[in-house]
Amino acid sequence: MTETADEPPDLITPLLRYQKEWLAWALKQEESSIRGGILADEMGMGKTIQAIALVLAKREIHRTIGELDASSSLSTGFPGIKGTLVICPVVAVNQWVSEINRFTSIGSTKVLVYHGSNRERSANQLLEYDFVITTYSIIEADYRKHMMPAKQKCLYCGKLFYEKKLSIHLKYFCGPDAVRTEKQSKQEKKKKAPSFTLNQDKETVKGKSSGYTGNKIGKKASFEMDSLAGSVKNPSSGKSVLHSVKWQRIILDEAHFIKDRRSNTAKAVLALESSYKWALSGTPLQNRVGELYSLVRFLQITPYSYYLCKDCDCRVLDYSSAKCPNCPH
Repeated sequence: MTETADEPPDLITPLLRYQKEWLAWALKQEESSIRGGILADEMGMGKTIQAIALVLAKREIHRTIGELDASSSLSTGFPGIKGTLVICPVVAVNQWVSEINRFTSIGSTKVLVYHGSNRERSANQLLEYDFVITTYSIIEADYRKHMMPAKQKCLYCGKLFYEKKLSIHLKYFCGPDAVRTEKQSKQEKKKKAPSFTLNQDKETVKGKSSGYTGNKIGKKASFEMDSLAGSVKNPSSGKSVLHSVKWQRIILDEAHFIKDRRSNTAKAVLALESSYKWALSGTPLQNRVGELYSLVRFLQITPYSYYLCKDCDCRVLDYSSAKCPNCPH
């Protein structure tokens, strides 16, 4: 690869040859149909400074040409903002802040750390920042609080479950119609009974054991079950602050954190909207090839990130049921 790109003016540290080559490739990628990519350099190769250089270079291009990102609010009803959302592990937050301050000219870049209980609550407050840095745990917590369906309480034990988990719980573990499989019964037998010391008073042991009712509804457990029935309403339904806007760019640092596409962390990240998407990881594959799908799905690469209907041309990004939502197949 012979094509290179010069460092943006606000970057005060010179880039190495391979970093300039990547910067030229990354600028081309953002103009392509994919609008992003995966940077899988090994640890210590400078992935963070390369990502910072890309953000500053694209900002300088917009300043020079005076163009705006036309796709900032298209295809979604979300307002577009100029900032780049960086999602990283908790231990890497300070590293991102220090490297941005170290490698950029003073006063040229505004950085917001979206973390902690006193984090920003309004999307309007995010408009003035060039970098908004948050963690995977915050993204997942906001997604679970605002966007996931409400849990339901079991009529018999009062525990909270999502709808699908509740049906499994009632089928195998709780209630008068619950029947454990042979394998589950064997696992139950392997559990050791609680042991008591010889000096313990027998009457005390009896008193403790007699008050335990298990999954059955005894007199002591006859707290009003009717009040426990039904779903627990989400007190703050809607979209979280980070999910209610369309970012100019999303950068996933240590992107293998979303390798399990069924996890809430992956679902929370995939629910974010942006014009450009980048995944940074020294280990995009750790155990199996299927882990790469989460990164492909994050980038929304056509057709590999879609589930395809077997009988027609319709396709969906997310798999929710065996039936296609767009056709009767």
